[in-house]
Amino acid sequence: NKKKKTNDEEEKGLIVLMDGYDEIGSQRYVNVCQQLREYGEQRMKVIVIGRAEHFELSSNERTKTPENVFVIQEQGNKEDKDMINHNVTKPEVVFISPFNEEEIQRYCEYFDSKKTQQQQQQQQQQTVDQKQEPRKRFERLKNLRGMMSLLQNPFTLTAVLQSIEQLEENRSLRKRKFEVVRYEVYEAFLENWIKKEIQGTKITKEQCFEMCKKVALYLFENKTLIVKEQLIKDTMNIMNNKNQVNENEKGKKEEEVTEDEVVMMMMDTLPIRWTGKEGTFIHKSVWEYLISQLFIEEVLSLKSTPVTTRRTRLWESRVLSKDERSVMLFLADFVRLEREVKNGKCWCDGKNENLFQDLLIEMIERTKQEQDGEGDFHNKATGGNAMSVLNYSGFKFSGMDLSKVKVAGADLQNSNLHLVDLSESQLSAKFLGHCVGTKFNGSFMKRCEVGWSKIWVEE
Repeated sequence: NKKKKTNDEEEKGLIVLMDGYDEIGSQRYVNVCQQLREYGEQRMKVIVIGRAEHFELSSNERTKTPENVFVIQEQGNKEDKDMINHNVTKPEVVFISPFNEEEIQRYCEYFDSKKTQQQQQQQQQQTVDQKQEPRKRFERLKNLRGMMSLLQNPFTLTAVLQSIEQLEENRSLRKRKFEVVRYEVYEAFLENWIKKEIQGTKITKEQCFEMCKKVALYLFENKTLIVKEQLIKDTMNIMNNKNQVNENEKGKKEEEVTEDEVVMMMMDTLPIRWTGKEGTFIHKSVWEYLISQLFIEEVLSLKSTPVTTRRTRLWESRVLSKDERSVMLFLADFVRLEREVKNGKCWCDGKNENLFQDLLIEMIERTKQEQDGEGDFHNKATGGNAMSVLNYSGFKFSGMDLSKVKVAGADLQNSNLHLVDLSESQLSAKFLGHCVGTKFNGSFMKRCEVGWSKIWVEE
């Protein structure tokens, strides 16, 4: 950043670019905010990047918003804090617009030109077909229904370009003809990533997937996004994968490898960006996809469990927050995928039934039977999460009997509750805030609890 001095000499400054502000985890906000304030005091230009929805928080969570990130939040002398805050420039908030079709096409051409340059290093001549590949690739994406809206996001666009062959293969295998959803994109991206990264290693695809899920689960349970090398070592010991070899290499004589070498192999194959002995998933959405996989597996496992003993540890652990909304959107994508029926068969398990959707409805219904007590919150959380996912998937609740359900934190924005019986149901204190655009015409809400109060409706 060059500025002219009064004596016509150029003064050089520094622009600090800090990406992924929404991914650092709550335990690191104080340190990051302090660093930002130090940059501000030195009059450096700082650009902080994060998801817009991350800042759409309630008033008691406003310590993370960009408008007051430089404001001193810690306890201390009021005069000192006022003096510091007065001398620090408040940030300007700018929203980045999504990619339009022209920009998507230009990026596709750039991506393919880079790929072509790599090919030219290996071969001297380039065929006519290869020269036309950029346009063909863009047309392939454009011809996939629903794809262009997904490609407005830069990371999704990059992920699709890296794994388009895997995506097309998956859709052909499952005979899918309807709109592409984000769940499919990340499924193909992760499969393609692992397939490439395990080449030449002793790590199998199954081991890598299992490690990804175990790491994602640990981060979810501990409410952090930071992965440590020690976690990989401990998980490797639990998985008992030391010195295991790839299926294709079984029977061959292998050199003995140390535990540290196996750990390093695993770390190199994971979709994690490492800085020393700590790292994060290459994008927060990859972690969110993996968490949705665990939620799905937990629900699908219920079909082999007696109804009276069915529990959902992840679903009942907490009401998914606004920062975790993307997890619910992945789950909603899976519900939509399951609805697509080809020749009377559900693509996900080969049966003529919407298994996942039906199990979510059952989870909501079961909250009616639970009595208030020690486990009441967990039942409410399960029902609330299930109802939010169904709503995001476009499920129509019209005419359903949801009386006496316990659905804490259920997001019912823009849902259709026409003629739904919600009498004596237990919702959340934020219920009205979660019902923007909701159709309640003809619904029954007698003695419906909304947090600490009740809505009394005449017969």
